[in-house]
Amino acid sequence: MSAASIYSSDDEDEIPKNSGVYLGFIDADFETTDDEPTIEDSFVGGQPVWLNPNSKPSDDLISCQNCTGPLSLILQAFSPLEGTLYDRVIYVLGCQKSTCSRKKGSIRAIRGIQKDPKKLAQLEKEQQEELQNLFILDAKLKLDNARNINLFDTKDSSNPFASSNPFASSTDSNPFTSSTDSNPFDSKPTPKKEEPTKPSFASTAAKAAPPTPKSTKKSTIKTLPEYPGYFIYVDQESFKKKQQPNLPENFKIDESALDTEAEISSSGNTSKDLSPEAQQLSNSLQDSVFQHFTDIVSYNPLQVLRYELGGKPLLFTSKDDTAVKVTKNLIPNPGYNPSSSRQFELQIMPKVIMDFEKNITDISQGINWGTIFVYTDVEDYIPELDENHVGYVEEYVGVQWEEEVSR
Repeated sequence: MSAASIYSSDDEDEIPKNSGVYLGFIDADFETTDDEPTIEDSFVGGQPVWLNPNSKPSDDLISCQNCTGPLSLILQAFSPLEGTLYDRVIYVLGCQKSTCSRKKGSIRAIRGIQKDPKKLAQLEKEQQEELQNLFILDAKLKLDNARNINLFDTKDSSNPFASSNPFASSTDSNPFTSSTDSNPFDSKPTPKKEEPTKPSFASTAAKAAPPTPKSTKKSTIKTLPEYPGYFIYVDQESFKKKQQPNLPENFKIDESALDTEAEISSSGNTSKDLSPEAQQLSNSLQDSVFQHFTDIVSYNPLQVLRYELGGKPLLFTSKDDTAVKVTKNLIPNPGYNPSSSRQFELQIMPKVIMDFEKNITDISQGINWGTIFVYTDVEDYIPELDENHVGYVEEYVGVQWEEEVSR
C-alpha cells in the first residue's frame, strides 16, 4: 500500500457533508502579532494564561509525574458551557523530555474555573436586560398585529364582514377583550416580578457534590518551558474535496521507511517473511481504525483541534489501552466527584507537532504522540475556589502514541 492510498477511501460517498465537530486551525503565531493571548483566547504553545495571575495551579498539577519537572503548555482552550455564568478553561500540558515519552503522567489536563461574583452580577444584569428587551419587543409586535386586524370590527359600518362575524358581540369590537378595554394585551395579568436566574445544572451539581479539600500549596514555578505559540480559530467540520497537507520545508521522508513500505507492497511475502520493521509498519497500515483516522483527517489536514462536548473521539489506533477504555466506556469517574462520570470534550491532533517542531531539523527525538483525548466531568463540578474565586481540577487524558518501530 502506498502512502498516498491512505488518503483515499471507497466509502467516501458514505461520509456526511458536515458533522457536529468543531475544528481548530492555526491562525497567527505569537511572534508575528502584537496581540497578547487572553483568557478568552484559544491557542497552542506559549505560556498559559491563568484565570488570575495570582491564582496559578499548584506545582504538583503542572509537573511531570515521572521526572517531576515543569510541563509545557500544549493547548489552552476557552470553553465556557452554555447556561453557565463563569469562566472555564481547559489546559493540556506535556513533558518535553524524551525520557518521559510514552509514560503515564507525562501529559496532563487541567480544568480551571473562575466564578467572580462581580462578573456574575454583571452577566446576570445583562441577561435580565436582554430578556426584558425581548419581552417588550414581542409585546409591541403583538399589539401592532392586533391593530391591523379589522375584518371583524362590528363597530365599523363600512366593514362588509361586520354582520357575519359569529364571534363578535354587539358591544365589543374585540372578542378577546373586556367591554372597557380595547387593548387585548392590557387584559393580561400584570407580569410577575422576574425571578432570579435559576442555577445551572453544573452549579447545582457542584453544591451537591462533596467538597474538594482546599490545597494550601502555592505555585512556585514562575514560567514553563514552552513550545512556539499560535492562536487558533474554530470552524465547523465539513467534508468537501480532500486536500493534501502542506508539509513544512524542513520535513524529510525517511528513505528506509519508504524501502520498508516497498518491501511490504511488492514482496508478496507472508508476514513471517518480513523484517521486524516491515512487520510493524504493515500492521499499522492494516489497522482499519488508523485508516479511518487518516481518511477523516484528509478532508481537513490542517486541523490541530477537534471539539465536540459529549461526542466521540477520532481514534488514532485500535491497539492500545486508550482505545479499549474509549470503545468500552471505561473512562474513570472523576475522583473529586465520584458519583459523576466523564464525557469526551476535545482532542489534540498530530498536525500541531509540525507547528511545534517547525524550526527543528532532527525530529528523531521529538514529539511522538499520535493524538490526545480530554474527558471532563459531566456535571462540571466546581472545586473550592480561592480568594480570587479560582479553582483547578485535573481531568482524564488519553494519549495514543505513534507505534514504535524497532530497527
